[in-house]
Amino acid sequence: MVRTLIGLMGRDGWEVTHAAAEGYDQPSEVDGVVPDVVALKDGVVSYGKAETCESFQSQRSIGQIWVLSGRTMQDGRKSITLYLIVPRACYRDLLQTIDAAFSRRDILAFSG
Repeated sequence: MVRTLIGLMGRDGWEVTHAAAEGYDQPSEVDGVVPDVVALKDGVVSYGKAETCESFQSQRSIGQIWVLSGRTMQDGRKSITLYLIVPRACYRDLLQTIDAAFSRRDILAFSG
C-alpha cells in the first residue's frame, strides 16, 4: 500500500523524500505521529498514510489522521495535504469517516 501511495503522490508531482519502504529514508515523527510518506512540491510538504480496513477507524488512527491532516506550512498560508490510502474493500467506509470526522481537513483518499 505504501508503494501505491508513493506512485499516486509522484503522479501528482510530489517528490517523495522519505517513506516506510525500501530505498527511502524512514520518515521522522510529526507531533507524535510517523507518516508513511513525506513528499515535497514547490517548497510545500505533503504526508501520506496507509491504513488497513481494520485500523483506519481506530481511535489511534483517527488521532494520527487528525494530526497529519490539520497542519499548515510555517508561514500559515498553505495547508499540508494528507494522502490517505486503504484497501478497496473499505474505501467507501473511509470516505464516510472522512466526511463525519474530518470535514474541514485537507485529505485526499484513495483505494489500493
